Amino acid sequence: MPDKLPNTLQQIDAELVSQSHAGARRTGLVRLFFGGAGTLVVAAVLWFLAKKGYQPNPITMMMAAIPGAYALLGIIEAITGIPYGQLARRWDNLKGWQRGVYGTGIVLVAMIFIFLMMVGVVIPLLYPS
Repeated sequence: MPDKLPNTLQQIDAELVSQSHAGARRTGLVRLFFGGAGTLVVAAVLWFLAKKGYQPNPITMMMAAIPGAYALLGIIEAITGIPYGQLARRWDNLKGWQRGVYGTGIVLVAMIFIFLMMVGVVIPLLYPS
């Protein structure tokens, strides 16, 4: 009987971890959906206002970026399966050099992704052959 008890507790722990990941992923997808929808609405409004000759100021542009930031938060939660608050605590618990290395790596990956998107999507749309 004592041999079975730790195994049972490990199974329960594994189930709890998988449930929390599923909940965080679901929450992340919901945030991504609403943030993306909000971003599309803001982009449409700004496009319409630009057609009418309105030039938004920097404060307006910062406020317009809020739905996009919410969508990015959803992407992070959906990919990692960890709620944002817990992820922030884990990041804060890293040593300074670890945050520097990981942060630099994340920025480099993002830059490569943006470059590839520009080469593969934006440039062909702007300059069709």
